[in-house]
Amino acid sequence: MTDIPKIFDTKVTSQQRLRDDSMFLHDLVADEFHQRLEEVNRTFTKIAVVTPFTAKWKTLFPNTDILAQESVLSFQDSDYDLVIHAMGLHRENDPLGQIIQCRNALKSDGFFIAACFGGRTLIELGSALAQAEIKLKGGMSPRVHPMAEIRDLAGLLQRAG
Repeated sequence: MTDIPKIFDTKVTSQQRLRDDSMFLHDLVADEFHQRLEEVNRTFTKIAVVTPFTAKWKTLFPNTDILAQESVLSFQDSDYDLVIHAMGLHRENDPLGQIIQCRNALKSDGFFIAACFGGRTLIELGSALAQAEIKLKGGMSPRVHPMAEIRDLAGLLQRAG
């Protein structure tokens, strides 16, 4: 087994998340989850939410198991009928491993849903920062990390089973 490359420094990422005051995005994503789950012809009774923002998601999905996003997830059971991965896969060193762990926590007919930044998210910000740095310094360094495209995320879901 090969080691997973460490793209993100988890200590720095955790410190940045403590300063994050853009919780309105989480409210929007939670509303979207609630709407989509209402469309599913099923009642979910045992739900887990995996997120780096545990306090916020506890208020958005009360009466669920909230798990802090870590490299090894601390699922208590493997019989959830719904696992939600909320706003963290885009900053995960091993997103495939996260999805596999979520799959393993599901019942055989369980449901997985996730939200993360991807594709062309923040493309305008990255472009503006690049233009400014080229103008000021004559060169540039990437300031916004690359995000997975939807087809890449679909491939991860297929690989995770």
